[in-house]
Amino acid sequence: MSQQPSTPAISSTPARNPAFKKGLPSQGLSVAESSASKLWNIARLGMTSKEAFAKQLGWNRASGNHWDTRIALLRGFKLINIDGEQIGLSELGQKLVNTSNADGQREARRIALLNLKAYRELVDSFDGTELPQLSALSSRLQFDYGKSAEFAEKAAQAFVESLHHAGMVDGLNIVRKAGIGDMPPANADQEQASIPVQRDVVEDTDADDAELDRAFEAEDEPPHEEDPEQSIESTSRPGAAYPQPALSISVSLDLSKYRADEVIQILQSLRGFQ
Repeated sequence: MSQQPSTPAISSTPARNPAFKKGLPSQGLSVAESSASKLWNIARLGMTSKEAFAKQLGWNRASGNHWDTRIALLRGFKLINIDGEQIGLSELGQKLVNTSNADGQREARRIALLNLKAYRELVDSFDGTELPQLSALSSRLQFDYGKSAEFAEKAAQAFVESLHHAGMVDGLNIVRKAGIGDMPPANADQEQASIPVQRDVVEDTDADDAELDRAFEAEDEPPHEEDPEQSIESTSRPGAAYPQPALSISVSLDLSKYRADEVIQILQSLRGFQ
């Protein structure tokens, strides 16, 4: 008998290929800033151990997926320096958590956002135009970066929140790369309106993008279907709740020595055990 060719399963995640862009996180600037503030609490202008920072973040050790994604995010925004097992805030990271200088903190947020290559490319694309709807942005990220629809939606939300956190979206929902705090007066001439954007951006490295992709890769993996054999095996372990089959016993009785009325009584008694 000839076999029919099987139909390949359709995945909601575009297949990854070299043409896809890299370095897209599903967490944004506010998450990174919160973590940087916690690092400031224990390191200040110096360095501290990774383990101490992990404890400050509420984790038992400086390893695992949560740690990897947070460190990759902080590196992407260029907020930390790492030297072996020591970690501390970069100069930009120190400015970012300096609440006593509101103007400097706002500028640090904008620079940090533009340090992340994926975000900078999006800002360059939207600068001076209305921020697109979340669904349209999510679709773009899904197919530009080869991500699942669920991950792309989280990434789109993180990007939009980061823009607002950095003060880069005005009251008309227009993206402003220079920041809304640096916008010229409404009556300024065209020459004045062309604002030079400060570029304290550290050189991009493929390693930063690769680290972000590796760290957030686990979040974007589709859930594995449960193996029926494993399911049966796990529920058959001692102590596991598993329906037990009804007990069935077959017994042969010799009733030849009993009178007819006694046989009837015995049979009636046995029926009560069925």
